[in-house]
Amino acid sequence: MPLDSEVDFSSNELSEYVLLVDLSELSPQDMVRKSMLLNSIKMLNVFGKTSEAIQEIKIWQGLLVGGIIGFFSGLIGIGGGIILSPVILLFHWGKMKEAAAVSALFIWVNSAAGLTGQFANGIVLNNQSFLMVGLAVFGGFLGSYYGSKKMSNQSVRYMLVVVLIAASVKLLFV
Repeated sequence: MPLDSEVDFSSNELSEYVLLVDLSELSPQDMVRKSMLLNSIKMLNVFGKTSEAIQEIKIWQGLLVGGIIGFFSGLIGIGGGIILSPVILLFHWGKMKEAAAVSALFIWVNSAAGLTGQFANGIVLNNQSFLMVGLAVFGGFLGSYYGSKKMSNQSVRYMLVVVLIAASVKLLFV
């Protein structure tokens, strides 16, 4: 299907174009990176504004999407929220602040699973690791406060776009 003016990128036809990419030649990092870039562009409404109505998520959809994101997150070593937030927003399963809250829990669960796996393999944390964990907890509480109380959904959305672009650029060098 050639790219022309007949395609409505604000509809589900966008996902059809994404599926036309030959996935056999892409690494998991490339798939995630390209997905994050596409989601960033879509979140900026470049393809046109879409409906803001929240769609009810079916339990099987949540389990399927969560399992796929969890698998890829574990495969490339990230928490997964950077993938989950755009999915929640693009499928209209929640608003920005809801996506941030769900993603924070998802990241925590995936990170705890990864850390458990590392401990099972005999990793030992040094003292500096505990300082970083403490700073991350402090930063997380501070960011949660500002994101939920002080910033609008639109501002948080733009911040997510910046983070998605930065993460996808970082994946170029992994």
